Formats: sequence, C-alpha cells, structure tokens
Amino acid sequence: MIIFNVSQSICQYVDNNYIDGNINVTTIAAYFDFTPAYLSKKFKEDIGESIIDYIYKVRIKQAKLLISESNLKVSDIATMVGFADSNAFIRIFKRMEGVTPGAFKEMNS
Repeated sequence: MIIFNVSQSICQYVDNNYIDGNINVTTIAAYFDFTPAYLSKKFKEDIGESIIDYIYKVRIKQAKLLISESNLKVSDIATMVGFADSNAFIRIFKRMEGVTPGAFKEMNS
C-alpha cells in the first residue's frame, strides 16, 4: 500500500517551482490546503529540516550548476534561481557552502 506523504509532495513542488521568488511556507501551505504552522511542523518531522531551508538548498544546488556551467553574473544567477535580492543570495550561498558565489566560481573555473 502506498501512503501519501505530503512532505514528499512539498519537496517535489519546491523542486519544480524554486524559480518562483514568491514561494514560501505560506504559499506552499495555501497550495496544499494546510496551515503554515502544521505544514512546517510536519515537514520538519518528516524531512529533518525546515521548508525554507529546503527551498534554499534546492536554489543553491541549481545556482552551483549555473555558476559552474556558465559565465553569467552572480546577480543574474540569483534571479534565475528565485532570489529577488542578490545580497540575500550571496549571504545564503556563503552560509550553506562556506564560500561566496564568486569564490565558488573561481574554484570551479
């Protein structure tokens, strides 16, 4: 018997919609017809990280691919992966990867 797991569905939704700069816990909760508090708690229990951290992880993973495979500017990559603010992108990238996007590009060129 297959059990429907809303957390897996959320992961799939984020994987398909991470480019949307407006995606957040509230918009995801509305899409799945749950309260943000319930959805956050359930996701953390099932996946072991917050929804926003999962969104950031997906975005940074895609950003790393773009940085490695293109000559795009950091600000363009930030927009392409769903960050409205390149400063936020740089800060989150550094927090998750230990280096700035520019340093990551230099290490991978």
